[in-house]
Amino acid sequence: MKTIKELEDLFIESMYNKTIDFVNESLTNLLSAKEYDKNLTFALINMQLANEFSLKAALVSKHGIQSVLKTKKNKCLSDNDILKDYNENKLSLKDYNEIKNFAFSNNSKLELNGKYKRDMEKFQLYRNKIIHSIYNFEDKTFEEIKKETYHYFLTAINSIFLNIDRSQISGHLVEGLSYKLKELSSDPIYLKCIEEYLGQEHFSCVICDYPSVTDDFVCLLCFESFKTNEFVYGFTDCPWCRIKDCVIYDNLNDTDTGFCMNCEEKVFLDLFER
Repeated sequence: MKTIKELEDLFIESMYNKTIDFVNESLTNLLSAKEYDKNLTFALINMQLANEFSLKAALVSKHGIQSVLKTKKNKCLSDNDILKDYNENKLSLKDYNEIKNFAFSNNSKLELNGKYKRDMEKFQLYRNKIIHSIYNFEDKTFEEIKKETYHYFLTAINSIFLNIDRSQISGHLVEGLSYKLKELSSDPIYLKCIEEYLGQEHFSCVICDYPSVTDDFVCLLCFESFKTNEFVYGFTDCPWCRIKDCVIYDNLNDTDTGFCMNCEEKVFLDLFER
């Protein structure tokens, strides 16, 4: 490792890959859970860990690795000291609460809302109590805990991912998720969470035929990331509802029709400029 930029890229990639791995584990555990059992325990812990990894990746992407490293005698480390600590496996990160508080400060440049902070603190409490002590879930039903975890997962996709420089990671978060299980798309609790999360701000998916596509064109049901697959999908403006780039068409084959993911009308492409 020769430069801080190389180290930062490596750090972001590592945190991002861990985010994917732990989200996979969390949702696999959650789909296997039937009550307050070990699967639910691991689902809560793994989802919070995934969030912590993604938060660190976002901060380093915005501010560099100094933003998550401990200072020595209240002084920032030099680049040479950081590289030396890395090579000797002595990098020391700030306490998670310090990282979290900075992430929600006006100086962080991260676009995170207050509800997300409350959710993060809730799952941080779950994780800490489960690992270090015990948490009393008697005031919540199993379905409520499951719903909270799904909401937290949906927030992680759209809040944390959007704060990471796309050039520093490979593809969209959902493209790395391997758990694409039928149980998730048929879970009524998850379907309800999608509806509540997106509200009226959604597009219709051309694959799963469900109003589950975010404003950055990621389906929260089948987890297709349409805009990042530019060789597969083409986009143009809709002549009917006037929404920009919401008409999707097959970019691999010669086609004369597209489908508006907003007003759900068929569009004859030859009549309009692509």
